[in-house]
Amino acid sequence: MRTFAVFLPLLVAEFAEAFLENTLPLYLFKDLNEQEKPSPTTTTTTTIATVRRVPPYFSYPLDRQYTVGIGGSINLTCVAVGYPMPRVFWKKTDQELLDDPNSAPIGKNVLTLTNVESTENFTCVAVSALGNIEATTTVIAKELPPPPDDILASSITSNSIVLTWTPPNTKETINKYVVRYKPKYSDSRRGKTLDTIETSIEITNLTAFQTYEITVRSVGPVGPGVESLPIEAQTQAGKPTSGPVNPQARCLGRDSVLVKWGPCDHPNGVITGYMVYYTNEKESTPLKKWQMKEAKSDELMTTIYGLEADTRYYIRIVARNAIGDSPLSPLVTVSTRQGTPGQPTELHAKPLDSRRIQLSWEKPLFSSPVSGYTIRYNTSDGEKELTLTVPHEKHVVTGLQPDRYYYFRVAAYSDRGQGEFSEALIAKTIASIPLASPKITKCIATSSKSVEVHWTNPEKTYLNGNLTSFRVSYRILKERRKSIQYSDSEDYEEEDGDVDDAEYSVVVVSGNESSLILNQLLPYTTYEVTVAAATEHGYGPNSESSVVKTHEDVPSAPRNFNVELTTATSVKLTWEAPASPNGNLFGYYIYFDKMLNGEPVVEKNNKKRIVMIKDSTKRYYEMDNLDPNTEYSFRLNAFNRNGDGEFSERKNIITQGIAPEPPEIVSVVLEREDAPVVVKVEWKTPRMRPNESPIEKYNVWLKPQGYHDSYSKRKTVAGTDSSATISGLWMGVTYDVLLGAENREGMSKNASESIATPVGTPDGEPINVQYEILKGEIVVSWRPPPEEQRNGNISMYKAVLTPMDESNDRYEKTVTAPETTVKYKVNVRRPYLFKVAAATMKGLGPFSPVLNINPDPAG
Repeated sequence: MRTFAVFLPLLVAEFAEAFLENTLPLYLFKDLNEQEKPSPTTTTTTTIATVRRVPPYFSYPLDRQYTVGIGGSINLTCVAVGYPMPRVFWKKTDQELLDDPNSAPIGKNVLTLTNVESTENFTCVAVSALGNIEATTTVIAKELPPPPDDILASSITSNSIVLTWTPPNTKETINKYVVRYKPKYSDSRRGKTLDTIETSIEITNLTAFQTYEITVRSVGPVGPGVESLPIEAQTQAGKPTSGPVNPQARCLGRDSVLVKWGPCDHPNGVITGYMVYYTNEKESTPLKKWQMKEAKSDELMTTIYGLEADTRYYIRIVARNAIGDSPLSPLVTVSTRQGTPGQPTELHAKPLDSRRIQLSWEKPLFSSPVSGYTIRYNTSDGEKELTLTVPHEKHVVTGLQPDRYYYFRVAAYSDRGQGEFSEALIAKTIASIPLASPKITKCIATSSKSVEVHWTNPEKTYLNGNLTSFRVSYRILKERRKSIQYSDSEDYEEEDGDVDDAEYSVVVVSGNESSLILNQLLPYTTYEVTVAAATEHGYGPNSESSVVKTHEDVPSAPRNFNVELTTATSVKLTWEAPASPNGNLFGYYIYFDKMLNGEPVVEKNNKKRIVMIKDSTKRYYEMDNLDPNTEYSFRLNAFNRNGDGEFSERKNIITQGIAPEPPEIVSVVLEREDAPVVVKVEWKTPRMRPNESPIEKYNVWLKPQGYHDSYSKRKTVAGTDSSATISGLWMGVTYDVLLGAENREGMSKNASESIATPVGTPDGEPINVQYEILKGEIVVSWRPPPEEQRNGNISMYKAVLTPMDESNDRYEKTVTAPETTVKYKVNVRRPYLFKVAAATMKGLGPFSPVLNINPDPAG
């Protein structure tokens, strides 16, 4: 592979060095082990100025066009490779972007199109630092074929329907037709389907007297079209294919019996009636010689009268519909002995092993309590009879021979006598197998993934043949306790109640073996192990279980690892504990890298950025002070005393831009001390972090203390300036100087200083001068000059009252601020002239216009 000398490694080195200088002490740097070190053929270091570079190219070519039915869906897959790996995004040919190029997937991008309505072009673009390439494909939307016309069901029999139709009116080629049918009231949504290229088809193997829903759809080159509206067709009736079920009979009197039954499972039509056949001859007597009583179709029981007393009768039932008769029901035996139970029904046999069979049955039809049951079965010595003195409908017959057929019959008895036996049921015992189990002598863990098991053979008297194999069964055993302690500081709570253990896994070894090593087990996991021996006829019972726990191992990867931005340069990492801690967890390592062109930035000396978390209960970590506008890659693993565990999948995230740091005010000086006052503010550019957006402007505010913000002065200068001059300030006011830097992400906090302007004499006179006569005195009031004309704090006022006559009287008073009224005890009938002036510490300002005071014009 060719290499090119470039300046990229030096830029990476400067980038990494800047990161290290600004990293807080919470970051731990760790040397790479041999497995983590990059391959010498692909490593870019800060000392060798070569790097492998491959322009992007497509490794999975797109077809020139894809065809999809209108309303259908399709996935377009675009794969590109290179070094560095390119980002892959899609766009329409009209330049409409379908992905954000800045956050598009790396290497592979699958475009999913749904509900396609029209033909369009789509272009895949792969972009890396070495250039970009494009590939265009066309998605052609074609009409799906309509369903066929004139769908008709004909030639209907009890088990078949002939379906015909005419092709749809379409220009598209019809490749085949798909016929779907199902019973109308079936729970199944899919039903059965048949394919054909013809315009007719015979649907066979249907159920008699059943209504079916049938649809047909056309299939063209693009795919299947919509289904036709369903048509309904009912098959013709047929003879019942099953007889009445669960027949029962009991004696009502010395000459009568009650017979009950259930309806046919497959009537194949409307049942029109039942025929009850009965005889006291042999049960093998031809049916035509039996007596018969008819019952209506809506009756499922009948009473037969005129029978002989103390006589055994055999009964069978037949159902009838318009087509014919059903098969015979099972045989029922009943005796006309009053007070005796009927036959037990539903007799079932279940072989338990080579010497036991479990029998179960249903209670007979009987109005009085059953006292017990009698069981008859064959043995090598003849027929054997068991009497059960309690009315339980289940019993285990023991002492049988292995691999042998037995027939069983059951009869119920009451205080009045025993009823008829049920029909014989044949069952077979299990073939001869060992009746004892091996004994586990040793079961120990040999590693984190293996267990060694030793056992001895069962006693010879219980083998029942030669041993052919051993079956070693093992499963994970969940610990049934409220908490499982994984570390000194961490408890995982489990819910109380039953816990289902896993299914057994099985290993079979030769009958000559006496030990086995189980491999590929899970680390630090409790297993239950049992062993069973087998002859050629099967396995015997399992041994008592042995519980063993495999050794500890490194943890599996943490689950559900996620990274999200909390601020522009802060992230929150969340995760769940590993599914397999494989020991006591001590904590977690967070590995993170800066990314450049999809590749990690290599640090000096191959150091890794790592955060160690020593709290194993921790499920989140917040990391701040990251560089703005920078892509980071995070991964996480847990560790225990055996070492570092498996890594989680990588999570990449790009930090956002941030507002600048506050600038530093260097000086605030007066450039002009006379009104209007001019102030110059100088500052230093704030410290910039890597990748931080440049400063676009500075905002300077001068706010007079004690005055409304509307009197503030503001000036905005370019981000390259380091000073600003503001004029038009008032004299004698202290200003707060606020300075903020602003970039495209926002404004910094304000740096602040203050400056006091020189005090001057007021430029304006007091305003709103007015008088009133109160209690024989002249009271004059006014308001201070406007704020912008005071030129400092008003310290006093000089008030002058002069009579309007020829006298030389003159009344001057000094009023200390903030007082703004003055009183004169003079002759209130004389006219006067009044004026007032405000003064600062610098001097007296102009007098107000003369106020004429003439309380008594008539005098």
